[in-house]
Amino acid sequence: MSTPDNSPIAPEIAATTPPPAAEDVAAPVADDAWLTVPLDGANSGADTPPKVGSVGPRTRWAAIVWGLVFAALASGALYVVLSPQHRIELIDWVTSLEPTTLALYGALAIGVIVLLFGLVGLLRRAQRALAARRASA
Repeated sequence: MSTPDNSPIAPEIAATTPPPAAEDVAAPVADDAWLTVPLDGANSGADTPPKVGSVGPRTRWAAIVWGLVFAALASGALYVVLSPQHRIELIDWVTSLEPTTLALYGALAIGVIVLLFGLVGLLRRAQRALAARRASA
């Protein structure tokens, strides 16, 4: 909404609104602001050498474990899809399942997922303990 003089604020509001204080106005940030040195004398850490005992990035065990699970599921799906005989056998097996058996297979699948989460947690804990042991040595 603009007034006839093309100002975005009505003249009566603009006349009564004080200008913002200098400390409230954010300074423009240049695109290369990350290259500047802090003015307070603090070291940004960019020029400090790495520790002698430092190691590379940690292994992402969750990605490895879940990647293996999805690769196994994909290979099983390919095994079934690529052969018409395997598809017929799968359809016959699924249609012959009782509701109780289906519920038990669902509980088994949930248990396997919980087991995978536990395995990934143990691997992460062991990795952190090993890193802490290396750092203290």
